[in-house]
Amino acid sequence: TDQAGIWRARRKLAYSALRSFSSLDGKLPQYSCMLEEHICKESEHLIKELQNVMKAEGKFDPFRYIVVSVANVICGMCFGRRYDHHDQELVGLVNLSEDFVQVAGSGNPADFIPAMQYLPNKSMKKFVKLNNRFNNFVQKIVTEHYTTFDKNNIRDITDSLIDHCEDRKLDENSNIQ
Repeated sequence: TDQAGIWRARRKLAYSALRSFSSLDGKLPQYSCMLEEHICKESEHLIKELQNVMKAEGKFDPFRYIVVSVANVICGMCFGRRYDHHDQELVGLVNLSEDFVQVAGSGNPADFIPAMQYLPNKSMKKFVKLNNRFNNFVQKIVTEHYTTFDKNNIRDITDSLIDHCEDRKLDENSNIQ
């Protein structure tokens, strides 16, 4: 199989879905597009969260809150939902990304000597575990989307990708007959 061709097709599909959703009209007239709406609403949540933390603790780490807000904008566009700043699943994934950077950034000898991938490797085990955890998070959301999917009500990028897959199945079936 042509892996590069498959990767290019998937990239093009994801880019197309992202572009169409980012430029889609917002639900309210004060927003020029859906992306602006997600960002503005998340900014309001971020400001409230920072105000609450300042009242309670008198200080805060801006990085943690900004990363969660950015993750929420991405989740809003991709999955049609946002998470509370204290949601353990989302905070866990934010922390997971830090672990991922540490593991991936440290380099892996198997990248240079392929035979080493078969030897016990602590970093590789951690890398696989992190990937599995992220894949499980996304798989759960995609499964929920499949059960509630409505072709006439595309809610987010995940629905858009499901719609594309369903259309391809129909095309393949019609080509068989």
